[in-house]
Amino acid sequence: MLIVYGYPNPSAIITRQAKQLGLKATVMGANSAGSRAYPKIVGEAAAGTQNIVTLKVLPEGDDPAAVKFRTAFEQRFPDLARQGRPDLGDVLGYGGAQVFIEGLKRAGPQLTQAGFIKALESLKGFETDLTLPTTFSATEREGNQSARIVEIQPDLSRKLLPAVVRAEDQAAK
Repeated sequence: MLIVYGYPNPSAIITRQAKQLGLKATVMGANSAGSRAYPKIVGEAAAGTQNIVTLKVLPEGDDPAAVKFRTAFEQRFPDLARQGRPDLGDVLGYGGAQVFIEGLKRAGPQLTQAGFIKALESLKGFETDLTLPTTFSATEREGNQSARIVEIQPDLSRKLLPAVVRAEDQAAK
C-alpha cells in the first residue's frame, strides 16, 4: 500500500507517476483527495485508488440524506452546482456547521467561551445525516474518530465501501 497524504493535485501527480512506474499496490489517500474532482485530475490511473473520508454518504449518491442535501444545495447555489458541487468540502462544512449549532444550543442563551467549550465536550457520538459521529471531551479535541473508504471505480465513479474504520480506542456502534 502506498499512502499519499495530500491535496488533490499533488496527490494526482504522485498517483499517476506511481502507476506509470508499475506500482501494483493500492494507493490510499487522505480526506482532502476524496473529492469528485480527484478521479478527473488523476485520470485512468485513479481506478482502484482509495481515499479516507469522514462522510456517511457521498454527495452524488442516491441515499435520501444525500439527495435532500444536494437538492437544497443546487437550489440555493446554482452557480456552484454547475461546477460539479456539492462535493466533499461542502458536505464536511455543512456537517461541521451542524456540530457547531448543536454546541450553541447546548451552551444555552448565556453564551460564554467556557460554556461553549463545555457544551461541545458533551457531544458524544453526535450524528448528522451526512457525516460520521462527532465526539469531544476535555482531552479529545479531534471530534471525528471514524472514517469510511471511497474507492475509485474503473469508470472513475466513486463507491463508498461499507466498512467504518475507527481509531483504536473507539468502540464500534
